[in-house]
Amino acid sequence: MPEIKLELDPELCKAIMLWTEGWLDRDLTTRFEFEGYTPENIFHNTRRLYNANLILVRGPQKMDRNMVGYWPVGITPHGRNFIKAAKDDKRWAEAVEAFREHNEINGSKTLKPLIEALFAGTAL
Repeated sequence: MPEIKLELDPELCKAIMLWTEGWLDRDLTTRFEFEGYTPENIFHNTRRLYNANLILVRGPQKMDRNMVGYWPVGITPHGRNFIKAAKDDKRWAEAVEAFREHNEINGSKTLKPLIEALFAGTAL
């Protein structure tokens, strides 16, 4: 079995946040999946959002393929501010660029530069 590379992906993080925002309005059979992303990467990014105090999750729980997964069940107040800022396309593009630049220079993968750039100079 090929090795799966887990990556922090700002676009996937935004998609997870938006999915979670509408979680209560969804049919209970709606699957937590995003086209083009492996379940492992989805759960990795979900855990990172949880660790950044942006979402509430149920888990960790054992999923298929012997994975441990997190299921988003709510958004924190900080997460609501994140979504509000992320819906501004210009602000989002600038934040993603800051995220990529920071991680390219520092070699680390953290949501902190994305969050800081989203909230820079605003009173959300």
